[in-house]
Amino acid sequence: MTIKDIAKKLGYSVSVVSRALNPSPDKSSTVSEQTRQKIRAAVAKMNYTPNYAASCISRRKHPAIGIFMPTFCRSLICDAINGISQVATENNLALNLYFGGSTDLARFLRTVTHQQNLGIIVYYSEHLHHPGEFARLLREFCQKDGKVVLFNTAPPDERFQAELASGRMVVLKFDDYDGGRQAAAHLHQQACAEYFVLSLASVYYQERARGFCDYLHERGITAVHENLPLPTPDIHADRACLRAALQRHLGCKPLGLFVPSDYHALDVLGIMSSLGWQTGRDFHLVSYNKCDFLNHVNHGLASLEQDFFYAGFRAMQMLTAMLNCEPVTSELIKTKVAIFKAD
Repeated sequence: MTIKDIAKKLGYSVSVVSRALNPSPDKSSTVSEQTRQKIRAAVAKMNYTPNYAASCISRRKHPAIGIFMPTFCRSLICDAINGISQVATENNLALNLYFGGSTDLARFLRTVTHQQNLGIIVYYSEHLHHPGEFARLLREFCQKDGKVVLFNTAPPDERFQAELASGRMVVLKFDDYDGGRQAAAHLHQQACAEYFVLSLASVYYQERARGFCDYLHERGITAVHENLPLPTPDIHADRACLRAALQRHLGCKPLGLFVPSDYHALDVLGIMSSLGWQTGRDFHLVSYNKCDFLNHVNHGLASLEQDFFYAGFRAMQMLTAMLNCEPVTSELIKTKVAIFKAD
């Protein structure tokens, strides 16, 4: 179905329908808001997919969506890209994929702003938690009518309130605090004698640890909480740091242990085994992310599952809706506990 077909069916001219469907109508557009909403409501029932590429040519914008993902999440990022690409394909939207660190993020933001990409999905919260260039570049992109989904990235202060209020930016984020509470609830069910959480450097880990401690505190239980400056480039030093922290706090059995990272949980399992502690008997472990390799670890443990495929799918749905001028609000995604039983 084309715009001509829609115009003929609705009894409007092609130009009126085109202006009504334009996500960024010209200021001189004469289509009333009532007519605009009437046409969009009718089109929504016709299974019409906008031709973003064609509309971009007249507006001198780049008919693509920019995606920036970090390199540190491994398979989770693949899951997210799969979800993003499925929705992009359904809506005939091209994707430009970028991966990397802080220097790459700055280059990405400059590029998509210069090209005037339709929208972007950005996952790199560590740099958004510090005032400066990244916030400025994101605001500049929004000011040029670009649409932004901050993926698993929550702005920590008031810098983006104008962009969030304008409908040009939304946040889609996993609820790390609730995930920590779920970890504590699972371990509490195991009737542990003591509870211990390792909190790492990232804000994600800190939120998980805070939820864990709050849940137990509400039930009159004080959890041991140790902050560790991990990860570092030296994996051997990281393991030594983990071992020292565990040895400082190994007390009554069974111990309820929360390690909010699957990769560090693997190191913890090895360390605890070397110290003679057995999972399911001497301690119960909850990790985070439910990475694929946990299916091959022959230990009784649990992990908080983050569905990155759904997150990517939902992020692209939100961005597409924003391009169509539909109201979109920020969302939190809940995690759930996955149980892995020993053979």
